[in-house]
Amino acid sequence: MSAAIWSLIGTVVGGSIAAGGNWLMHRIDRDERAQRERREAAVRARDERKVAYIGLLSAARRLRYRARPGSAIKTDEIEEIKSDFSIFHYEIELIAPDDIVSCSDRMVRKVLDYITLAIEGASAADHAVHNSADLKKERLETRKAVNEFLFEARADLDQARTGIESSITS
Repeated sequence: MSAAIWSLIGTVVGGSIAAGGNWLMHRIDRDERAQRERREAAVRARDERKVAYIGLLSAARRLRYRARPGSAIKTDEIEEIKSDFSIFHYEIELIAPDDIVSCSDRMVRKVLDYITLAIEGASAADHAVHNSADLKKERLETRKAVNEFLFEARADLDQARTGIESSITS
């Protein structure tokens, strides 16, 4: 009878160890899967912001290009670019951190002020942008606002990448 009891105890202990091992492996697997999903979500969020930042900067560049002295003012084309510009800005307002949104707001205002000044200063005869001291000043202020946004966007993307990389190594 002693052998039967030891056999039963051995079975219970062995079964308990196996069940505990299975539970532990399941928990480790679940935690790894959750960490991988969080990392993938962070990568997707960073990529979404990057696309929006590039879109906003590209539209800003296209508008600034249209405001250069000597450029022909084509109202329909400018309105289409302004629409794209607004769409990217709205996207940034939805997905970016508050400091990036504030910086984007400043840049958008400067770019729109610049293109408006260029349109207002265009010649009625040839519909071309003419250089002026005010336009030059606005161009420099606009470039500064674009550089500030670029700096902040790059810092945001670098910070996101650093966070993603550190979650991989941990």
